[in-house]
Amino acid sequence: MPIIDRLNMQVVGERLRQRRQELQLSQQALAAALRIPQGWISELEHGKRIHIEADTIYQFCRPLRCSMDYLVGLTDDPTPATKRPRPRKPTPVG
Repeated sequence: MPIIDRLNMQVVGERLRQRRQELQLSQQALAAALRIPQGWISELEHGKRIHIEADTIYQFCRPLRCSMDYLVGLTDDPTPATKRPRPRKPTPVG
């Protein structure tokens, strides 16, 4: 997994727009789901915002059905990773 020094807001905006459009959500519908102004989403998508809080990115993940890693550009797979079951240790005999 790549290490990033600074969050690239262009990537966040592009991923946000791309995922929203894939799900056929309007900016207005997404804004209503998140209870935020539609103009704020537009500014994010057009790279006019220079900062975003981690919990705000997290809030976008549910309606967009994607992971935070996808929105910030750490992975190209939008689906959240599922937990893998841990292999069980053999039970000691004796």
